[in-house]
Amino acid sequence: MASSSSSGTVAGAGGRVVLSKEGATAMAECIGLLFGRWTALQLADELEGLLYDAMDESFNADIEDGSVEEVTKHLMIMYTCCLRQNYSYIDKLRKTLLAGSAITQSKEVLRGYESSSDEISRSEEEDDDDE
Repeated sequence: MASSSSSGTVAGAGGRVVLSKEGATAMAECIGLLFGRWTALQLADELEGLLYDAMDESFNADIEDGSVEEVTKHLMIMYTCCLRQNYSYIDKLRKTLLAGSAITQSKEVLRGYESSSDEISRSEEEDDDDE
């Protein structure tokens, strides 16, 4: 049996302290007020929704792999850095771009694979001609 205290907590089973109904209501209100005032979180949430809508409308794509959240996170990081006139994150992205994108690197790997496959095919054709 749980016993109530005036502190907004309740002693639960095994002596565990949990929030009372009143304490939980107050906590929920505090969380709502805190997140309601957190501009960056509101912007990120709105941006995430806009990205989902744009991907759906422009590309008829249903993105469920977490990439929209990842893009939103990085856009908010860039936005916050720019507000603070801290451009190190952008410099880091520039350096990454100079190193080559994942798509470019993937194409290079594919070209290498295709070259190897062509060489193997020619070698097999030559072996067939020798017989």
